[in-house]
Amino acid sequence: MGARGAHRVSYDETQLAVIHCHDKNVVAEAFAGAGKTTVAVGFTDERPDTKFLYVCLNKANATEAAQRFGSHVECRTSHSLAYQAVGSRFRDQLVKGSWRPRQFAEEARIPGHRSAAVVQSVLNNFFSSCDKQPGEVHVEAVKDHWDLDANEQDQALALSRMAWTKMQKPGSGVSIPHDCYLKIWALSNPKLGRYEHIILDEAQDTNPVTAEIIERQTHAGKLLIGDRHQSIYLFRGALNAMEAFSGGGATVLKMPKTWRFGPDIAAKASRLLAFFKGEETAIIGAGPKSAARGDGKRAVLARTNAGLYAEAAAVRGEGVYWIGGIENYRVDVLRESYLLKAGRRDEITDPSFRAYASWTQYVDEAASTRDAEARMLIKLNEEYGKDVPYLVQCFKRNAVPTETGARTVLGTAHKAKGLDFDHVTVGEDFECLESAQSELMNAPDMNLTPQTVQEINLLYVTLSRARHQLDLNTESRAFFSTYEQRLSALVEARSPALREAAVPTA
Repeated sequence: MGARGAHRVSYDETQLAVIHCHDKNVVAEAFAGAGKTTVAVGFTDERPDTKFLYVCLNKANATEAAQRFGSHVECRTSHSLAYQAVGSRFRDQLVKGSWRPRQFAEEARIPGHRSAAVVQSVLNNFFSSCDKQPGEVHVEAVKDHWDLDANEQDQALALSRMAWTKMQKPGSGVSIPHDCYLKIWALSNPKLGRYEHIILDEAQDTNPVTAEIIERQTHAGKLLIGDRHQSIYLFRGALNAMEAFSGGGATVLKMPKTWRFGPDIAAKASRLLAFFKGEETAIIGAGPKSAARGDGKRAVLARTNAGLYAEAAAVRGEGVYWIGGIENYRVDVLRESYLLKAGRRDEITDPSFRAYASWTQYVDEAASTRDAEARMLIKLNEEYGKDVPYLVQCFKRNAVPTETGARTVLGTAHKAKGLDFDHVTVGEDFECLESAQSELMNAPDMNLTPQTVQEINLLYVTLSRARHQLDLNTESRAFFSTYEQRLSALVEARSPALREAAVPTA
């Protein structure tokens, strides 16, 4: 029956609690490195006569998972299920590569490329929602980005509904992205009757469409497994399905023991979550207790692409592996910023830089908006001056194709999610702690905004990628070195109730 390794695994008591729980709906909160996939395999091995559907975020995860589960488990993405059901009817209309506004404008008969881009934004927001048709709420979500006035908002809504009507018809000639046929399938109220139990992986970053489809399968038992503190895709419309199921009466079990790192890193991660999110469960670091010598390779994980440019510039890009490939890091943006500073606006190709009348305007806006990426680009231009275009060439020429043999690994926190490294350095462009503490101390409800929570989650993801050695950046080093004083100040500023709160001190 395929891979069946439960008898060879020594589970801890919290993992066994999940594996042996026979309640119909279970939420397993697995902290970073707690072995959630291993537990999911154990959960299915405990029920060899049950037909399982294991829902993954992407195809790579599904392919990898299929090698670990028994034959009674089908590993799929929501898109693959939707394609099998309805998407194949649109195979000739599926977008190949990027969904281009120019092509969409022509096919859907939308006047103007900008209007087409706005409609695409509205539809993308709609596709990830639980709504039945594009509405004002989806226009509202994108109006600030596009600076839409009232008339433009009305037009965007009308054009979106018109395009959506066409996109639902196979053979209409209008290209559709993959999220479109997922939405069409979801609206058909699909029944997944052949599965007796559904496991949702990475449940903290599920799009609302997938969450609703799974929730509707009332015949099936469900295990939602993930780490709510690793929810980092709010900007894509993701939601934490674990919260919805927890509030709906599901049994909630926590898996706090991590096998990835030891007590020191666990203490930092626990304190971060306790201070900003009120997490009462301390992470138990059961991994390596001391730094390993290793091969000297380190991974630098940054908040922004520009934060990585600074690291690459220090070594002229030599021996650098960019997680996922350098083409995903828009390194030409650094050259574009240089052209703006040099007054060579006619050579700029990036619309976001052409929008600035001068370098001074760019600098002023970066300061007023606390734009971390822009500030890093400014710093690099000040430090390297006329060498900036040459640096960009070096980045591309010297990038190594795989992590093997690299001296330095570079990646953003988003791209590093799901990975781990012996030695991690936190990028200097993580600058959220001071502002988040100020926000927390002044918030009437003692809660951070969703956007700030995402920043804390990103930092937590970064800290928890390290197996042996973790090098903090300037801001996080200052935070942890003065943690007790900050905690005391928070207690004094907020409420006597905080004095009673169980805050991990490990």
